[in-house]
Amino acid sequence: MAGLKKFLKRNMKEIKKIDKKSLARTVAFFYSLPGLAVFICFLIISLANAFTSNSLPAPPWKVALFLVGFSIVLGMAVSLIAAVFGWIIGYLFAAIYNLTTPKMGGVKMELEEEEPENIAKLF
Repeated sequence: MAGLKKFLKRNMKEIKKIDKKSLARTVAFFYSLPGLAVFICFLIISLANAFTSNSLPAPPWKVALFLVGFSIVLGMAVSLIAAVFGWIIGYLFAAIYNLTTPKMGGVKMELEEEEPENIAKLF
């Protein structure tokens, strides 16, 4: 049992510091993805409405063209706003983590090292 504890302790790594800008960029990217979903959903719903409604102020193709443009702008706006909030949240999280790590200790993870493949097999 002591050998297992020693083995696990040897493979445990602690995250001492998180790069604030790196985490902020990553979180911003994942926060911006719902903007794509908003674009696709709004586009499908608005185009279906444009071609099935009988009370349009203009021909359906003009309304559809307007709605495609509006969907693109809406999707980009939602993505941009979400990315800005994601960047702020990621940056603040990393800053708070870096401030509290020296006092409380960082997150410990067990990492497995893989054997490197023979490089000659790749070529």
